Amino acid sequence: PSGHPLEPFAMEDEFGECDLCGCDQPEDAPMRSCRICDFDVCQSCTANLAPRPRAAAVPPVPVVERSDDIRKPAIDGRSYRYVKLPNELRIVLVSDGEADKAAASLDVAVGHACDPPELPGLAHFLEHMLFLGTAKYPDEDDYTTFLAQNGGASNAYTAFEN
Repeated sequence: PSGHPLEPFAMEDEFGECDLCGCDQPEDAPMRSCRICDFDVCQSCTANLAPRPRAAAVPPVPVVERSDDIRKPAIDGRSYRYVKLPNELRIVLVSDGEADKAAASLDVAVGHACDPPELPGLAHFLEHMLFLGTAKYPDEDDYTTFLAQNGGASNAYTAFEN
């Protein structure tokens, strides 16, 4: 709940449990509840919570190449866009206004077959590194937690070649 808006409240039950330390709190114990993730936090834990510094704003990445002219079946009502970034990453964006969910997929076109002989498992190791912290989600589980709190999930795998 660090950085989340914590609001004071009094316990309604005879006893309540702090979602951080697990201690039992008596009725009317001063607690705080997060409006976003519904954590209930005791006064002791609240005093130890320090707001996490916000990451600096990341400037937008320039697009080297862009095209909205993608061949598709006439019955496909979705919008498509192709973009290429300066690091050679090629992206196809698909927008469907009728969809009730959003998704993203990434193929880095590298697999176990690309591992150097002296570093077997490198591709799989780097796959895991993709989810272990960024400027926006610095802690190991921040991104997974963000996805879960917003009804999402992530998954990854490393194939032999691609």
